[in-house]
Amino acid sequence: MREVADGVILTCFVKTCSKAQGVVYEDGILNISVLSSPVENRANREVVEVLSEYVGVKKKQVEIVSGDRSRTKQVLIREATLEEIDKIRRELSGQER
Repeated sequence: MREVADGVILTCFVKTCSKAQGVVYEDGILNISVLSSPVENRANREVVEVLSEYVGVKKKQVEIVSGDRSRTKQVLIREATLEEIDKIRRELSGQER
């Protein structure tokens, strides 16, 4: 996770064809489970949808900046701060106080 001029870039690992959608934070990486298969960009579109829901931003604020054909992706959350994303990360890790 790192802050850039446009927002925050997250490292994500995507598991496609899952039985349920979900996001789990482990070892500095967001593990995202999506229902779609990685065909015709379906899984990437679902990653954007799932992340926008979990982070609480519009879909247009979430962009895959690298790894569009890989399971490991760098995703930009526009107009977000490191503090906002870190709070969400703690909630996903069960570390929220």
